[in-house]
Amino acid sequence: MVRKAKDGRGKSGYERSGQERCAGFPAWEKLPLSNDFMFCRVMSDPAICAEMIRRLLHIPVGRVEQVQPQKGVRIHADARGVRFDVYVRDADRVYDVEIQVADEGNLPLRARYYQSALDLDMLKAGEAVSRLKESWIVFLCLFDPFRLGEAVYTVRKTFAEKEGTAYTDGTHTVFFNCRAHASAVDAGVRNILAYLACGEARDGFTAELERCVEQARGNAAWRREYMTLEMIKEEQRQIGIAIGEERGIAIGEERGIAIGEERRAEQAARNMLAEGFSAEDAARLSGLAVERVRGLACGQPDKD
Repeated sequence: MVRKAKDGRGKSGYERSGQERCAGFPAWEKLPLSNDFMFCRVMSDPAICAEMIRRLLHIPVGRVEQVQPQKGVRIHADARGVRFDVYVRDADRVYDVEIQVADEGNLPLRARYYQSALDLDMLKAGEAVSRLKESWIVFLCLFDPFRLGEAVYTVRKTFAEKEGTAYTDGTHTVFFNCRAHASAVDAGVRNILAYLACGEARDGFTAELERCVEQARGNAAWRREYMTLEMIKEEQRQIGIAIGEERGIAIGEERGIAIGEERRAEQAARNMLAEGFSAEDAARLSGLAVERVRGLACGQPDKD
């Protein structure tokens, strides 16, 4: 478990002067926009969020009716839930904007599941499907999700029998590769990706993002929330390691016992063969397979 300490005033917290780094997570004072916690807090500003979407997708974003960081959706009690990084809704569209640091190799399937959750969340019981709004799933990745070297991957649906003829259902999925920011054709996209990848503000909007990040770092309530969440994650990680070690030891002991029992059975079979027992009788009495007993008779080595 992660150790906590009391400061001089009796408040719980990590021991100061570098404990955050020792605990295995980034210091709040240096937290970049690419961190999911920081990203969600900065994007909670409707104006910033709308401008980010406009620049990335080149679509007219209407008056933002709702921005909800870490919006949770559970279809029913037994279904896997979804938690959108940043859920956005205007009069005509809904958006899910995700910041993705680690490549878990499942982004296409995640995009599919998130899309279904967006749709189900949009309609109340009895509402017609014609009321579904246009929807966008956006992944901002700090890696190349498809290893093709592109800065932007836009998914389009077409008819297989009519190449080039679009199939339109109002859904859109776009993946951005921040590592390839230099190859982005559009300057606005290029600057946003570069800022996420390198923390370098290159235009007015990314300078505004930097100002928002600095302002967020000065928010004491957000800092406490971040520290609490990271403490919980670290404790869960340590518990997971301990459980894994215990299971490993248990598996090792179980395997050791099994090997010992097999060795004893093999030695018993050898003794019976030496006493003139047939391979079939030795197998029946020792519990080994006849083929294994015959192998022992031929001098085959013990099995590990």
